Amino acid sequence: MPLTSPELLHRYARLVVECGWGGRAGIAGRPVHIQHGIEAYPLLLAIAEEAYRQGATRVDYTTWSPRLDALHVTHATDASLTDVPATWADRWNDLVDVRGATLRIEGVDDPFALARCPADRVSRFEAARTAAREHFYTEGLGRNTTPWCIIPFATADWGRLIFGDVPDARARLETALVTVLGLDHDDCVDRWWARGARIARRSALLDAAGIEWLHVTGPATDLMVGLHPLARFGGGMHHGEVRFFANLPTFENYTTPDHRRTRGVVSMTRPVLINGQNVEGLRVEFADGRVTGFTAREGGDAFRAMLATDEGAGLLGEVALVGIDDSPIYSTGLVFQNILLDENAACHIAFGRAYVDRLEGGTAMSRDELRAAGCNDSKVHRDCMISDDRTSVTAICRDGSRRPVIDRGAWTGDFAL
Repeated sequence: MPLTSPELLHRYARLVVECGWGGRAGIAGRPVHIQHGIEAYPLLLAIAEEAYRQGATRVDYTTWSPRLDALHVTHATDASLTDVPATWADRWNDLVDVRGATLRIEGVDDPFALARCPADRVSRFEAARTAAREHFYTEGLGRNTTPWCIIPFATADWGRLIFGDVPDARARLETALVTVLGLDHDDCVDRWWARGARIARRSALLDAAGIEWLHVTGPATDLMVGLHPLARFGGGMHHGEVRFFANLPTFENYTTPDHRRTRGVVSMTRPVLINGQNVEGLRVEFADGRVTGFTAREGGDAFRAMLATDEGAGLLGEVALVGIDDSPIYSTGLVFQNILLDENAACHIAFGRAYVDRLEGGTAMSRDELRAAGCNDSKVHRDCMISDDRTSVTAICRDGSRRPVIDRGAWTGDFAL
């Protein structure tokens, strides 16, 4: 059954509203905002209808087109390149104080349109848009006061990117998305709440281990990532004022590292999309938390421009564990060339902004307190996948013990729930 069929659109809309926004508890009496690509318009309508049915007061929307963004980056003057209209940014910022919800639908026309633009201009453009929504990122997303979610939708261009120029490329992508989202099950909402509970149990086991270092090893990878004693693991399901999933689908357990304590070398196992450009074969070296060198087969200019965004762009803000045995995304055998999906098929690190809620008491900390805990801050947050079936992760615990966590890409020991 195609994802665009009325039955699956309705099921998908209900999944988004119930799990992505927390249902009536998250949106009744409040506005919501949806950012969507042109081809996702049918899903936008289905979600809007379900949102109004569950009590939303207003459904606002912003159309997302990389081609339009590329036109701006190409033709704008230097002054207007980073001029972000308040009417655009306030669609996110205004949600915070009223506890509204927001959604981004991944799936756009010409996903790599920005790759044809100068990398430094794209980086400046993206950083300006992030800065314009600082209130949303810091007070809404960072403190989980605003339910937010990211979901995928199949488009013709995205399908061709994965499967090549074949007539059924979009249909094949739709089939894969239906599988990884669990939309082929009538009880998909209940299944996702059960999945969230399972991820939460694994987070509790990771926290109880008292991990000081995560040691990641694999071909051309020998990376040490240090954790602060206040670091706590979480999953895709957030527990704030409202219970919601920030990503659908999600299969990760992640935490905020101490950005001062990363060392070694890591080779990315999947392409990394940075400011609209695919970076292939990325290998990064760290010392004392900071990037000291890197190489890439393709797209190195995009990574270099990202590192130059600000002081925190070359430091880590996230480390996440994903078992290939526990990820339907990995089981498809596909590289989706999309962060939402690829980061949930492999362990990953993220450069830039950290999640303050992954430090115990972090949402109540001042900037100085967060800085003292090694919590990174930046205008960027870029995930990079670092594992496959040849990768192992060992926890070096504060009591001096060493515990295998990931073995040949799969969860092992007590963590293999």
